[in-house]
Amino acid sequence: MDYLLVYAVAEFLLSIHISLSNLLVLYVYIRKKDVRTVTNTYIFSLALTDFLAGCLGIPVTIVSVLTRRPQTFYGCLFVHLILCILCTISTFHMLAIAVDKYVTICCRDQLFRSR
Repeated sequence: MDYLLVYAVAEFLLSIHISLSNLLVLYVYIRKKDVRTVTNTYIFSLALTDFLAGCLGIPVTIVSVLTRRPQTFYGCLFVHLILCILCTISTFHMLAIAVDKYVTICCRDQLFRSR
């Protein structure tokens, strides 16, 4: 079996899983007004970024690997830049969630004392 086909199938299954699971998070956030907190807004934004990675980034990468296109420098740069930018944005969202949780847990007394 061709290793590119195995790679493409694995990436396709991963893309479907990423897209559907993040679509569920987006759906719950949009439909349920009571879950709209600051932390959940960060999670919504992270889910949106990951949904775009699953719907745009991974399929574009699969097509470029299987067809060995694009062959120009700028085309190749564009294809890989999509996934790199989405992954970087996702990482910064996780950093924002971690900072929010740190401030909520460790600095709670200082926040309420200053008011």
